[in-house]
Amino acid sequence: MGKWSRRAFITTGVVAGGAVVFGVAIRRGNPVDEVSDFMVSDNETMLNVWLKIGTDNSTTIVVPHAEMGQGVHTTLAMMLADELDANWDEVTVVEAPAHKQYANYALARGFVTGGINFPDMLVDTVNGFFLLATKSMGLQITGGSTSVQFTGQLAMRVAGASARAVLLQAAAENWGVAASELSTEKSHIIHAATSRRAPYAEFAAGAASLSQSPTPQLKSSDQFRIMGTSVPRVDIPAKVDGTAGFGIDAKIPGMKYATVKAAPVFGAVVVKVDAAPILNMPGVHKVINLDDAVAVIADGYWAAKKAIDQIDVTWSETDSAARNQSDIFEQFANDLDAANKDGKNNDDVSLGDVDAAFASADKIVEAEYRVPYLAHATMEPMNCTAWAHDDLCELWLGTQNPLGFSMEVAAALDIDTDKVIVHNQYLGGGFGRRAFGDVAIQAALIAAEVDYPVKLIWSREEDMRHDHYRQASI
Repeated sequence: MGKWSRRAFITTGVVAGGAVVFGVAIRRGNPVDEVSDFMVSDNETMLNVWLKIGTDNSTTIVVPHAEMGQGVHTTLAMMLADELDANWDEVTVVEAPAHKQYANYALARGFVTGGINFPDMLVDTVNGFFLLATKSMGLQITGGSTSVQFTGQLAMRVAGASARAVLLQAAAENWGVAASELSTEKSHIIHAATSRRAPYAEFAAGAASLSQSPTPQLKSSDQFRIMGTSVPRVDIPAKVDGTAGFGIDAKIPGMKYATVKAAPVFGAVVVKVDAAPILNMPGVHKVINLDDAVAVIADGYWAAKKAIDQIDVTWSETDSAARNQSDIFEQFANDLDAANKDGKNNDDVSLGDVDAAFASADKIVEAEYRVPYLAHATMEPMNCTAWAHDDLCELWLGTQNPLGFSMEVAAALDIDTDKVIVHNQYLGGGFGRRAFGDVAIQAALIAAEVDYPVKLIWSREEDMRHDHYRQASI
């Protein structure tokens, strides 16, 4: 199957009249075999791609979303652990790697289908379709405030409940009793009739060989033991004691630093760069032309920043150079006026008789609201550490889409996606900005020019000029 575009993905699943028609059918199943080599140690059993049970009866939950302060590592783990009846005190949370089996099919399914409840016999096929599509598109996205609604409900709770069901089945077969006679509590299986009690670890290997249902019975809210409680967030201790690793904290032996000066106008490219004034500056190692930006590598960020401020760059001319905010708002206003005259406005919500209300009003109040293009201004500066070595490119950064970044960087370097290794870190703010791969691509291209790791850091000025802005509105 070739790479899908986002448009093809959305139009392949046609949503109409409460039904969904798919042009592709493939069952998702339990793809543990594809990830177990790098996800499981000798003392662990992987029950599904989201869950591992240790021989010490510990539970490791794999969360497919980035932690950027919203608490998603804790929340999604709680949802799985509750359905599993796990002992929360023995739960460890890890973030899913940038691997295609962790593409976010649940988020895509929720967005496209709008929460349609499918017949049980179709759920695995529906999940398989969306996994196939998101794998092809490299969507491992954290965004849209949908992690709990879609990933939590459609993936994490299901994974926990399915794992609990096969653990009960394995215990029932081992003890020679009916599964209906067994109960679970804090990572243990209990047979009340004989007072037997054993840890999940005792049955994990047997349970892993059993088929898991994509539509297990989920708990009702009155059965929750972890969801709805106020447990300490798993990311807070490290953030308090300073051991939390954000992208900008990455330190690789032999690493040097880089910063960039990008074209002041979108669409412009480098015509000429005069690097002579800085090549003899202390700590400066290399100047690299990235076409739409110039990069300087130095021993430290400040040395690179001082150097790049003195570089003289000539940029190409573009029509955008003469455009300003007032022109944009004038265009918006003209478009709105034209749409009003032509009756071509798109109504998102229509309630009541507006014309009649205006006609009968004693007083009419008019207001116009304008919001300009705004940068996300994340607290952590935009950064990425890249190391090109042994036909690989390793990246250390905080990203909202690790799998997507690996595909974008691979395309920029003209290498296979599996040659790009993303070490995702905590994000010092995301808000959608860290779903765009521009900084990672720049870092990879810079690192490809040298034989040592390079940490690229954007200045605040560059961040403001070259954000992927929130749209202007009127």
